[in-house]
Amino acid sequence: MDAITYRRLGPEVAGELLTVQRAAFLSEARAYGTLEIPPLTETLDDLRRELESSLTIGAFLGRRLVGAARLTLEDEIGWISRVGVAPDLQGKGIGSGVLEALEAAAPSQVQRFQLGAGAKSASNIAMYEARGYREISRTFDSVGIELVIMARER
Repeated sequence: MDAITYRRLGPEVAGELLTVQRAAFLSEARAYGTLEIPPLTETLDDLRRELESSLTIGAFLGRRLVGAARLTLEDEIGWISRVGVAPDLQGKGIGSGVLEALEAAAPSQVQRFQLGAGAKSASNIAMYEARGYREISRTFDSVGIELVIMARER
């Protein structure tokens, strides 16, 4: 496999990112029996606004966008969301790589990273644990999916 490169994404790639995001999160939708999960219901306009207000890092294989993750700030906490990789490339370390690139690009004010993972998403939780994340709580999202809230200090 060619080298993966990582870079910040802006609104100009919103369409391509939405396509990758939707493809990446279909397996989550199947696991929970609903298409009403936020990564699948987000609109193109919503995504464009998010790209203007959050730090989003994309993973590229050549010119192809193959993964991404977002970071939003809440004081000293950097909330990570939408960690996703194109289905044909999942399990090849791209998710870990994009997460590492996002953490490295986070503003210096971020002292702790937090994220929510679906409780049924064992492989995602294992990847986060391998990167030093630990469960700090559990909650339910707007459609009733149990989320494992995980954190790690910078």
